[in-house]
Amino acid sequence: METVAGPPTEPGPNLTEILARLLRHEVGDLLQTIYATAAILKERLPEQLTMERRVVTDLRTRAEACRHVLDTVHDFVCPVMLNYEPVSLADLASSLVAAARCPRLEVRAEAQPGVPRTMGDARRLAQVGSLLLASACDTARQHVWFRTAPGPAAGEVEWIVSDDGPGVPEDQADSLFSPFGVSRHSLGGLNRGLARKLVLLHGGCITAGNVPEGGFRVRVVLPAAPPGGKK
Repeated sequence: METVAGPPTEPGPNLTEILARLLRHEVGDLLQTIYATAAILKERLPEQLTMERRVVTDLRTRAEACRHVLDTVHDFVCPVMLNYEPVSLADLASSLVAAARCPRLEVRAEAQPGVPRTMGDARRLAQVGSLLLASACDTARQHVWFRTAPGPAAGEVEWIVSDDGPGVPEDQADSLFSPFGVSRHSLGGLNRGLARKLVLLHGGCITAGNVPEGGFRVRVVLPAAPPGGKK
C-alpha cells in the first residue's frame, strides 16, 4: 500500500519562519563552536587516550546530526526558491551513494539505460536524494537500493529508494510525510516531509509505502520540464 503526497504544506505564519531562522542561527553558532572545540581537542589528545578521543569524535558526530536537523526544519518551514538547470538524476544518485556513510550496509545505485536529463535545481534535488537515502539507511537491515529509470510518461524520470527494513505499521501509513509521523524517535517523517515539499515544487509527485516482498520504498517522479514553463 502506498500513500500519495497531497498539495505542498503552506509555510505557516511568519512567526514560525522567524523562529526557525532564529534557532538555525543561534544554535548553529553553538554547533560551530563545538566543531572547532572537538577538532582542537582531538589534535591535542595523545593517541593512547582512545576513550577520550572516541568521546570527542562522537561529540562532533552528534553536533553534525543536530545541524542537519536544524537545516531540515528550516527548509521545511521557510520558502524555497529553485534555480533550474539540466540535471542527470542517474549521475546525481551515483554520487550520493558514493558519499553515503553507511558502513554496515550495502548501498547500491542502479540506473536503467536511456534516462533523460531533467530540468531542476541540482542542489535541491541532491537534498531530496540525501534525505531519502538517510531515511532508508536508518531503517535498513542490510541493503539499500537507489534506482533511476525513465518515468511513466515521455521525458519523465523516476527515483526509487528502497530498503530491506521492517517497513511501517499499517496504522501509521497516513503520516509518512508528516514531520512528527511514524515515530517520535525517527527523523524519517521529517526527511520525507521536506523531500515531498521539494519534489512538489519541481512539479513532480512522490509516494511511499511498504512493499509486498518486505521493506519500504519511496518513489519520486519528476517531469521533463519545470512547472509553468519556468526556467
